[in-house]
Amino acid sequence: GESLCAKRTCETTAFSVHKSLVSAWREIYKGNAAMPDKIVPQDGGVRYYPFRVTRIEECPAVLVECGYLSNTTECNAVCQPANQEKLAGAIASDILRYLENNTA
Repeated sequence: GESLCAKRTCETTAFSVHKSLVSAWREIYKGNAAMPDKIVPQDGGVRYYPFRVTRIEECPAVLVECGYLSNTTECNAVCQPANQEKLAGAIASDILRYLENNTA
């Protein structure tokens, strides 16, 4: 997966979300020796692209791709409710962290 944002103001949040997703995928794949090497490194996977949903001026936005359904192993992993919870929890924790640090 990867995280995409259109503005540098979202960069910290995008990197934080991506790092959390990498950790979640490492936990999901801990029993599959072939897959951990295919996970994007924690310091990568954030790109800048002006998708319409990430260009909203009123609030920061990060578009998150949790996996690739064209990859059979990832598709099977993403279809399992326990793994969906791990990935959603990784994203939610970073959204909450952002709100705690950026609201009055």
